[in-house]
This record gives sequence, C-alpha cells and structure tokens, in this order.
Amino acid sequence: MILTGFSPFSLSYYSSQVIDQFQFTACVDIKTSEVEYMHKYPKELYGSESNWEGGIATLVFPELTPSGEIIHSFPVSHYLYIAPWNSNTYKTVYGGSNFVSTIRSFDWEPRARVPREKETLANVETDFYLAIRYDPYRKLYYRVIWQGINDIDLEKKTIKVIIMDEQFNYMGETVIGTWKQWNWSNIFVTREGLNIEFISDNYELDEDFMIFKTFSVEKIDK
Repeated sequence: MILTGFSPFSLSYYSSQVIDQFQFTACVDIKTSEVEYMHKYPKELYGSESNWEGGIATLVFPELTPSGEIIHSFPVSHYLYIAPWNSNTYKTVYGGSNFVSTIRSFDWEPRARVPREKETLANVETDFYLAIRYDPYRKLYYRVIWQGINDIDLEKKTIKVIIMDEQFNYMGETVIGTWKQWNWSNIFVTREGLNIEFISDNYELDEDFMIFKTFSVEKIDK
C-alpha cells in the first residue's frame, strides 16, 4: 500500500537539511506492516531560498502510470516528476499549461508564521497545478490547474483541466468553472470520463450524498 503525504511548511525555512531528509511517500508492506519511506521534494523547486509556506504549494498529487511508476504533480512546477515506487530518482516530463507563466515563490519574511492575509493574497495571485489522473479508457492524462487572478476575491479563482496523451503531449485545456463549484480534490476516472465533485449554489452540506459531473473528451473530425 502506498500513501502520499506532504510537508505543511516551507522546507527551506527550518534547516537546509530538511529537504534532504523529508520523504513524503510511505510504502506499507501489508503482510509484515513494515513501512519504507521514499520520494523527496525536488531541490530545484523547494530548496535554496524558496519560500512556499502556507500548505497549498507543498501538496503532492500522485498518480500511477500504466507501467507502474508514480507521477508526482507538484503545484509549483510545469513539469511532472516520475519515479518508481522504490526509488528517489526522478525523470521529468513537461506537463504544463500554455497559459501559465513562471511560478515564483512567495516574497515575504519570515518564512514561517505567515500572516493569513499575506498567505491568502499569494494564493489568489499564484497559478497552482493540482491533481493528475490517468484515463485508461482513452489513454489520456488530465491535470488540474487552480488559476491565479489579479483580484482580492479568492472565490473568483477558476479551475482548468489540461489534456495530454499517453506520451504527455499537450492536446488542449479548458476552464470548467470556479473552485467554489468544483472540488478538485475529489476526482476519479470511469469509462464515462473524468468525474469531478460539483457543489451547486444551493447545495447544502450533507454527508449522505455527493454530486459529480463528468468531464468528457470528444473527437472532432477535421
């Protein structure tokens, strides 16, 4: 069993050694209950003088490839980081948007105990890559983006989906709506397409049911 965690704090703040020690994947042997930890944050993203305090930028979104390797989608990188479950050696492939520019770390000091208003403003203005899912029925990858905006209203941030083929070649992307309507953390693939939890304006929180809508891809004849 493979469980993916994350660091809720900026890895470069507490000690320069943290990024060399922190491993976010727990590999659990079901028979023996032994746990082995793997996969470190890439230094080029989270090391040196970078400041990713706040909890969103350090999330890790995993997905299995058809060959059994693990893709890691880091919110702050256009690239995808791929590694075997039992190795810390990454290979990278480009999996970015055509409309997202350079993502820069947050510009503030100190790097911990960040005031909430500064954290919220940075999260509003920054583009973040989120979950990635493989579609075995269409042999596609979907990667979710939480788009940055030049506005103080966090609720206006939109969710976009990038589509890539099995070799990670870019095929297109589209906005599906605001993040308040689409729960990007609750998505899965079925034969019908990419299912995303939908939260309507008059939706009352009820643990007895959830609403999902399906993002489907159609072939356009030229």
